[in-house]
Amino acid sequence: MENLDNISQEDYVTLTIEALDACPDYIDKMIFNIKKINSSYDENKYQDANKFFEQLTIMLEEFVQLISHIKISIQSNSDQVVAKNQDVVNVENHFLGIIKALIPAKEKNDIIMLCDLLVYELVDNLTLWKEITIPHLRQMLK
Repeated sequence: MENLDNISQEDYVTLTIEALDACPDYIDKMIFNIKKINSSYDENKYQDANKFFEQLTIMLEEFVQLISHIKISIQSNSDQVVAKNQDVVNVENHFLGIIKALIPAKEKNDIIMLCDLLVYELVDNLTLWKEITIPHLRQMLK
């Protein structure tokens, strides 16, 4: 296996572009998972809903890590400063706020609040990532 220290800047940019290109499909999988959670709760299949929620939690953690790596790569390989781009910052802050709100809703077993956050807030935010923010980040890399 090649040492990561030996990866050229061009290869690093290529990896970042590939990661950005993979994001829309990953977002679609998260949205599909959210729909499975919601329908499981609607059908009173709480064990299934909990299993799908656990999977979603892992996916959200991975997405946060991926976006962090992408932002670092953009800042390292272009003249763009992601932290100063208000559109990206706003979508990311809203995303993190939703995730933060999911925790107490799940802990309190507040299914109505949990499903509202997932279906109305998180799906909308993930759609923004897919349709606007990810393409914008890709553009910043050029």
